[in-house]
Amino acid sequence: EAKLTLVHCENYEAFFVQLNAEIQERLEFEQARLMTVFSRLFFESFPLEELESANLRDVYASTYFFWNQFQRLDRSRPRVQVFNPTLDEHGWTSDHTIVAVFARDMPFLLDSLRLALDRRNIPINMLHSSVFEVERNARFELLEFWGPNPDSARARERTAPREALIYLEIHRHSANSDFEDIARDLDSVIADVSLAVEDFAAMRARAQNILEDLEQSPPDCIPQADTDESREFIAWMLDDHFTFLGVTEVVATLEDNGRAIREAPDRRLVLLKKHDRSKPVEYLHAMNPRAASRWLEPRLLGFAKSSVRSTVHRSIYSDYVTIKHFDEDGEVARETRFLGLFTSRAYTQSPFRIPVVRRKLEAVMAQANVQPNHHQGRYLEHVLECYPRDELFQTSVPTLSKIATGITRPHERQQVRLLVR
Repeated sequence: EAKLTLVHCENYEAFFVQLNAEIQERLEFEQARLMTVFSRLFFESFPLEELESANLRDVYASTYFFWNQFQRLDRSRPRVQVFNPTLDEHGWTSDHTIVAVFARDMPFLLDSLRLALDRRNIPINMLHSSVFEVERNARFELLEFWGPNPDSARARERTAPREALIYLEIHRHSANSDFEDIARDLDSVIADVSLAVEDFAAMRARAQNILEDLEQSPPDCIPQADTDESREFIAWMLDDHFTFLGVTEVVATLEDNGRAIREAPDRRLVLLKKHDRSKPVEYLHAMNPRAASRWLEPRLLGFAKSSVRSTVHRSIYSDYVTIKHFDEDGEVARETRFLGLFTSRAYTQSPFRIPVVRRKLEAVMAQANVQPNHHQGRYLEHVLECYPRDELFQTSVPTLSKIATGITRPHERQQVRLLVR
């Protein structure tokens, strides 16, 4: 019977001494050397308290399992494995179900995987991610690997594609169908993240082109001040205030049945390319009055919320930023719709510094007819500073003015009011 050895680690070095001894005892010299390097990179940011008093042989066996899986990976085909480890098949056991993800390293990957499990109401007991720079041959076999630390000598010599190894322990499942469903969901999320990363430059280029077009050929039907403010907003978006997750274009054409509005499929990028829920064609006269009015309105920029939660980065309803393009007669010829998420910088910056939004707030302050340095003026400014940021983008000036001034009125006495947009 194998002797039970528990991990005792006052620090990481003490842990690696124990693990390295186990590796060297079980593997030949060259394999032991490589796996020792791998294990140090894999465990260097692992929660130390999770390793304390673990079965050393289980730690070794799980490390060997991941080392073995690491030997071959096609970066274009991420690998997701969901399983309950057994001694016979994996060499170790766990009270939890294991999720192992091998993929190219990408922004938002870890957050998106965690959110996918949250959407299924699956508790996560442990989550750990390691990143490696990896060189592989044409058969996707491992040649060399090293850590991504830019201070390391190897990293200074050259860089290689980065790969992420993500390890999760989740609430225990027992049905194979559960394993398959979870893996399928995570595969879909990885595909979404991959699309967003691959098309990111193209989406930014689309926005940059619109910005340049507005500068060189501003629409005659829009006041120049509004065009300038819209240009500043697009530049603000491009300055790390908006995470682009999709873009499409909607074109208006005059047909026998009236003005037709349809998407241009070849202009879709990212999630709008993969998850298309649009109608093939809509006629202006058949649209609901609010949607028709929004389309006809001579306004460059528009804001809306998606009816679908984002699968990338944050599990919230995504934002649409729409930009209209006008023909020579001042009619709306097409509309570019950017889908994405405002970044944390957009939520922490003062709204009085955000293009387009700041003009709304200035209009609200002017309509309230209060002195900025007076008590009422300062309090109204505070209300607008703290106002839900998403609402500031979407609420009209009259509605915002009504609600904001309504909030300021009862602040000196106890009073409950319901204000609805």
